[in-house]
Amino acid sequence: MSARSAFPLSLLVRGICLLLVFAGIGVLLFRESDEADEGYSLKPEDLTQTSLSLHSEMPPAEGMNCRACHARIVAQWESSQHALANRLLKDSPLKPGVSRFGNVNTVIDDSLRVKQTRDDGFEFSSLPVSVIGVEPLVQALVETERGAWQVFNPAYHVHTNGWFNAFPEVRDPGEWGHWTGRAMNWNSRCAWCHMTEFKKGYDLETDSYESRWTAMGIACAQCHGNTVAHAANPDLEAAVRFDRITAQDNCISCHSRREFLTEEAFTSGDEVHDHFRIALLDQPGVYYADGQVLDENFEATSFLSSKMHDAGVTCFDCHNPHSGGLILPDQNNALCMSCHTAPGRMGAPPIQPTVHSHHEEFSAGNRCVECHMPHTEYMQSDLRRDHGFHSPDPLLTKELGIPNACSRCHTDQTVEWAITHAEKWYGEGLEPRRERTRVVAAAQAGESRQGKALLGLIASESNAVWRASLVSLLRPYLDEEGVANQLVTSLKDESELVRSMAVQGVALVPGLQGTLRSSRKDESRLVRLNALWNTLSRENVSAKEREELEGWLRVNEDDAVGLLNRAQAALRTGKPQEVPVWTERMLKRDNSAGPNLIAGQLLHAAGFPDQAKVKLERVVAIDPQNVEGWVVLGMFRGEQGDLPGAMDAFRRTVVADPEHGRAWYNLGLAQLQSGDRDAGLLSLGRAEALLEQSPDPSYAIATVYAQDGNPAKALEFLNRALERQPRHRPSLQLRMQLMSP
Repeated sequence: MSARSAFPLSLLVRGICLLLVFAGIGVLLFRESDEADEGYSLKPEDLTQTSLSLHSEMPPAEGMNCRACHARIVAQWESSQHALANRLLKDSPLKPGVSRFGNVNTVIDDSLRVKQTRDDGFEFSSLPVSVIGVEPLVQALVETERGAWQVFNPAYHVHTNGWFNAFPEVRDPGEWGHWTGRAMNWNSRCAWCHMTEFKKGYDLETDSYESRWTAMGIACAQCHGNTVAHAANPDLEAAVRFDRITAQDNCISCHSRREFLTEEAFTSGDEVHDHFRIALLDQPGVYYADGQVLDENFEATSFLSSKMHDAGVTCFDCHNPHSGGLILPDQNNALCMSCHTAPGRMGAPPIQPTVHSHHEEFSAGNRCVECHMPHTEYMQSDLRRDHGFHSPDPLLTKELGIPNACSRCHTDQTVEWAITHAEKWYGEGLEPRRERTRVVAAAQAGESRQGKALLGLIASESNAVWRASLVSLLRPYLDEEGVANQLVTSLKDESELVRSMAVQGVALVPGLQGTLRSSRKDESRLVRLNALWNTLSRENVSAKEREELEGWLRVNEDDAVGLLNRAQAALRTGKPQEVPVWTERMLKRDNSAGPNLIAGQLLHAAGFPDQAKVKLERVVAIDPQNVEGWVVLGMFRGEQGDLPGAMDAFRRTVVADPEHGRAWYNLGLAQLQSGDRDAGLLSLGRAEALLEQSPDPSYAIATVYAQDGNPAKALEFLNRALERQPRHRPSLQLRMQLMSP
């Protein structure tokens, strides 16, 4: 990402961007907030309890229409988690109970009415109308104002028959993450994957929902399309059958962390990437650098990134699509050995479990899934297996803090003990993934000069998800040799995931945006939208393109990120006067530090400095340790001529993060501008030590000595700058001036 000066100093080459340029769309993930959500500020008198029938009458189970011809399949389906994903309260396992968490006491009485009281006297009472989930936990849905259904907390554990809090942190009413907040809204966050043929029905102007569906739970039509027409004419096989690869897109559409791209309904046979943007492996805090799951990601991206997927394995090689269960047991390795028994199915290497695992038969260490699909617990109870099929590597635990299955099981042993055994048994086989993981971790951490290593990985990477993730990580390294060429080459990759990431990178390279014209006609909506978004301010938009763009904007505008996209669209299309409207709406969804930081940057770029100042100062008021907030505020103050305020912000940054090289750099420049030469040189020296591969601090110091009339000292630092970046033009120019007669 290119950056610009915090201050109009001739010696400043590069600072930190004040305006964050979003090369892609929908890539920002707001964290769970501790701040007020004004969208659903519920009070007891605001709440309504209306009959479920006012929204839609649940029809007879769709399987009943199919049973005559498909009795066995219907019998498998009707007790599955899919069929029971959303149920009326009367069909749920909920029982009376009591929960105490933080300062909130919850009582569920014999009628299953929820009564909640807080220590400050607040009271809430409501009768849930339905539930989501089957096991291990079930969550109640409470209807609130404007057609919104909220996922109630606490949750019910079906194995202990007890109520518990599904989230470890205390979430108070008014917060984004509280059950009454936007984060827990069923209509936008849950329903599409828990209902059949769900339509959200959101209206922006009234901030209300008129949601509709054809059946609760996941019934036949959700995966098979028009079953009514098929029942009337059984010869319409095309409506209900499809190949395994096409069918798998149905699974991905729900079992992934993703964003909607269109209001058009995803139906059987559709290309999943025409409808959804799935989260990739490039985002720190979402996946570990080796691809293991970290945050709640579900299964699809992990599986698509695996060797199993590349070998031709599909969901249906392991799972019965109707019952959802495994087609063979995994306790005795029968499922895995169905491929890994000689001669090997789909190219799978034959394996003798006890020899391969070095553990006794019937032990946990001899179970394939315990090593290659370890559990991660979500919501304090829900154990989900990683579908990336990784090999445990304790060395990466020691180096990067990435978990490994050996240590998860052998909790009484040290990491060094696990490393010794892993190296002895599998050392050579682990090395290729180590190289990739180290590079990805460095790129995610923002370390400089990682472009060459990423290019090497891309050249040898056969998996599309990994290749797309690596291409995405190239964006901070555009000034390195070969990076821009690789991005242009990747525009023609066979995978739409790779092409979509390449579009985001090419959009940042000056002079190359014109190459995106062809991408705006790509066969994949995912790629087309990325290309259109990144050329909005430079190219004419056709009616068809505008319709596609509006569809994406509309389908996400009940969410804070969707409203952020609206604000950015206004800025990009020459309508800066609309930016304050959209940012205010965004902050009503999520008023925490992150959204305020982005709102401040957008308002500044749109020409509203006074409003920008309010938002940026709110960031550090909410979170005084917000390093990025202090940096951006310091740069803003500097651009507005408030030099003392800028220095104060940069000082607070380096106090909060003494290793923040760019903050030291900007602090040094501000101190020089204020006339404090010695302090400025000390700060720039600290920046030079921290920014080991950046020429900027050395060049800045050189300019000071040049102005002092000390060319020898200036040349010393110019040479240091050029050691770091031999083609650094400002340093070359200044050296030429100093060396000329």
